[in-house]
Amino acid sequence: MDEESARKLLDEGATFILLDIPVGSELGIDCNVYRIGEKFRGIKMIPRGLHFIYYSVVSNSDHKSLAPRTGFFHVFEAREMLVKKWHAFNEDISDEEVSEEEKYRFECNLRGTLDQFLAPYPLDNHRKWVGLTDYITESVLNALNPKCGKIKSVTELIPQQYSSSHQSDNELSSMRLSPSLSTNPEDLLPQMKANPESAIRFAEIPKQRHPLGATPSEITKHNIDSSFILQQLMSQNPDRLYILGELQFAFVSFLVGQVFDAFERWKLLLQIMCKSDEAIAKHTDIYINFIRVLYFQLEEAPSDLFVDIVDKDNVLTRNLYEFFSNIELREAIDENLRKRAQKFKRYLTNKFKWDFDTEPEDEAPVVV
Repeated sequence: MDEESARKLLDEGATFILLDIPVGSELGIDCNVYRIGEKFRGIKMIPRGLHFIYYSVVSNSDHKSLAPRTGFFHVFEAREMLVKKWHAFNEDISDEEVSEEEKYRFECNLRGTLDQFLAPYPLDNHRKWVGLTDYITESVLNALNPKCGKIKSVTELIPQQYSSSHQSDNELSSMRLSPSLSTNPEDLLPQMKANPESAIRFAEIPKQRHPLGATPSEITKHNIDSSFILQQLMSQNPDRLYILGELQFAFVSFLVGQVFDAFERWKLLLQIMCKSDEAIAKHTDIYINFIRVLYFQLEEAPSDLFVDIVDKDNVLTRNLYEFFSNIELREAIDENLRKRAQKFKRYLTNKFKWDFDTEPEDEAPVVV
């Protein structure tokens, strides 16, 4: 970064301050991770826009191992100062707002002694972060963000409630009495369930794969072509590019948020989009940007991730094979989209040595 850019970012960049988090803990923003030392107070020179802040507190016992990662999205404005405090008892960032007086004191001290305790945002990494998140709009955040406002890598469990309007008094009595009558120690433990407040709010994938009243041949067609499912997903939101925002949200939640369920969602959306033959020709603009989204995602995916998604279930190469085939075999296709797909295919072949010219074994016709 040149001196002029650094000076401009120092003046217009946002600041994140985190107070009282234990030394040795981990704090990250976007694709950048810091190990907290004695003098660390936060991050400065943050470019305006969407960012993902995450943290893992160090263990009190061995002072080495880290707790599962938790994070949250935040849209920073120019010169914004976001101040958070660590809640030692809850081992999490406190939900309580810092007073305006305390916040003003930090702002006044930003160019003074506080500056030396703030790590600068690595601007060289900002372009790739924008490439990973530029379709995550406010509507995408509002729709997908957990109600609690935090992305948690481990499913949060809460006690299962006994009371229900659908249960009789006899059933409730049985549930209360049965643990004490059991000889299994595990039956004495409270029944737990996933906390819906902390779950990413992905919409349910439509179960209807074909239009009502479809003929047998049409049903067969829709079982191969996922365009009908994709169209239903797209109709759930007025933003035509929402599907790309969800694809990015799922990938980032897995890549830096370490949420495995988000990775499963990403694979499912990838499969639907790659197998939507008719939609590829109909929604040219979406698929041109889809290629761009995938490019940035595969650039940032850790190399060992491909061992899982390629060697084990082959989901990525199999779906991309179908995607490229759908474009190549269609005569009525936008020429710009065709060229982008060909270029992307060459890039993947050169970088990862993936073969898209040989039909996958599970797609080849079976000889009987």
